[in-house]
Amino acid sequence: MAIKLSATRLDLGTARLDNANLRAYSEVTNALGNVSGATTINLALGCIVTATATAAVTWTITNTPSSSAYCAFTLILTNGGRYTQVWPSGTKWQNSVSPTLSVIGTDVLTFFTVDGGTTWQGSVVMQNSTSTGRLFAWGYGALGRLGLGDAANRSSPVQVSGSWAAVTVNSTTSSHSAVIKSDGSLWVWGRNSYGQLGQSDVVHRSSPVQVAGTWIQVVTGQNHTAAIKTDNTLWTWGYNHRGQLGIGSTQ
Repeated sequence: MAIKLSATRLDLGTARLDNANLRAYSEVTNALGNVSGATTINLALGCIVTATATAAVTWTITNTPSSSAYCAFTLILTNGGRYTQVWPSGTKWQNSVSPTLSVIGTDVLTFFTVDGGTTWQGSVVMQNSTSTGRLFAWGYGALGRLGLGDAANRSSPVQVSGSWAAVTVNSTTSSHSAVIKSDGSLWVWGRNSYGQLGQSDVVHRSSPVQVAGTWIQVVTGQNHTAAIKTDNTLWTWGYNHRGQLGIGSTQ
């Protein structure tokens, strides 16, 4: 039996439905807004979920179909790599490794289950950091403070290699720089007479070198540096003759 479908009629051969109304399909968005701590994804409210992490998040999922049905949803998560994400215990990732999410930006993740939510298969389908960009430096280049591999002065902007997310707010007398890349890594260069580059030495650097860890914010003083890691701990290093490191001494 031939079945015919048009904008005005559904013809089943022996029966006909006139004035059929064909509509475009769209999925309901479940917008969670800012999330932290215990957070529930209620699939009864929609299978496209949006959220912005403002602290560590522990995820749970409710209202999954019965174990005989396939169920999937998409999570559009902003700043997921800035804080710890604790996924449901039954979540399985490719190669059994949880994904590295964007510290600054948005990731799109998909999850599906065929056993009623006992096990979720998770994958990252798109990473789209919204705060990446090119970094340019110019001006006085002594001690390599421009990060361009030399000590030359520049009267026009010159690009510093890499994709960057957050440049430090420097002291007006600072002769070193600290910048965070889009993956949360921290890079420093310039004068290092007092260990302000965090490299466990006092060697000046004319090209960016990495400080271990994953970071969300950094500032530099005249000869010291302060930065916040993704776990919200504050770290300081460099010159401390007036207690600028905040460690209870001037050592």
